[in-house]
Amino acid sequence: MQPKGEGGADEIANAIPLCFECHAEIHSYNDKHPRGRKFRPKELKQHKENWLEICAKNPAALIDTPRDIAVGPLQSLIDELQFNSAVIAGIEQKFIGPENRCSAALSNTQFQRAIESGAISVLDDDLRKSLLSTYAEIGKVKLLMQAYLGQSEKDALAGAIGGELKTLAPALADPVESALTLLLGFLGHGDA
Repeated sequence: MQPKGEGGADEIANAIPLCFECHAEIHSYNDKHPRGRKFRPKELKQHKENWLEICAKNPAALIDTPRDIAVGPLQSLIDELQFNSAVIAGIEQKFIGPENRCSAALSNTQFQRAIESGAISVLDDDLRKSLLSTYAEIGKVKLLMQAYLGQSEKDALAGAIGGELKTLAPALADPVESALTLLLGFLGHGDA
């Protein structure tokens, strides 16, 4: 509840069980941005005590509680970055020209979801900038891929777009991996 780096004890009394999304919310507050909630150790302790009291007095509440099986926006963003990394690797390995078109498209759906839910705005500055610039580049490559796939194999434009894709798509590998590493580190996950 009180981070060790801020003088918190490394003992069970200072611990609080949290789901992935709540853990991210507690640690993603940005003092430089007005959105989000900043949880103080006293608040977290009260939440923990309230929950333990509910469990002690009414254990059936654990069974009766509806389960939210949806993955939160930050976990979805991790999954999407991992997917995009695999697509980029496929483009590098298989995308040679019009005769070997890569049909897998990069995705930015979860990034849009994270923006709409406000999850991006509360991240620390370096992570937010990394995600924004990475997804700007993903958007460019997505548009080029769509244009390329819409061209005839004999079309000169297809060759020009294909050449640009062969340069831009592999160049995305490092920014995607960097953004993924920063996001995982921010959420305390270590390596991908």
